[in-house]
Amino acid sequence: MTKIYTDANLDELWEEGLQTGEITYHTNDIATVETWQHSLMTPTMQLALQQILNCPFQGIMRRTYVESKTLELITLQFAQMLQDNTPGQQSMNLRKRDIECIYRAKDIITQNITNPPSLIELARQVQLNERKLKQGFRQIFGTTVFGYLHDYRLEQACQLLMTGQMNVAEVS
Repeated sequence: MTKIYTDANLDELWEEGLQTGEITYHTNDIATVETWQHSLMTPTMQLALQQILNCPFQGIMRRTYVESKTLELITLQFAQMLQDNTPGQQSMNLRKRDIECIYRAKDIITQNITNPPSLIELARQVQLNERKLKQGFRQIFGTTVFGYLHDYRLEQACQLLMTGQMNVAEVS
């Protein structure tokens, strides 16, 4: 299977993915069956996209950098697809309201990065029981609530360091 993108196509795809937090892949397999795969972008994927869009290099270095980050994105996507299809992995039937509550929980922890609520308090704030919040969060985002927060903190710190907005002491 081969998918060819121009720079304009990629820029549009990446910008859309960064804005929505979601990415949709469209492929045609050998049997000419169209397949659409819709997945959430993890914070790690968002960081890789951000790094591609803000590539500091020119010429052959830029091309090599963008290719390596693209391979990183492909690897992260395959890992996510494999995790989603792991045998024995039980998924909950989440109602639309539950999904909205879980997304609200994600927003709360990312907005309160320095002083996040406890899991019990977070569950209260989004009006879910703790079990449904934990299991639903893992099902939607592929990690625990505080695993997501940890990754988000690291990626925010990395972004601050890369842009030169803060030094290591300030970030820590």
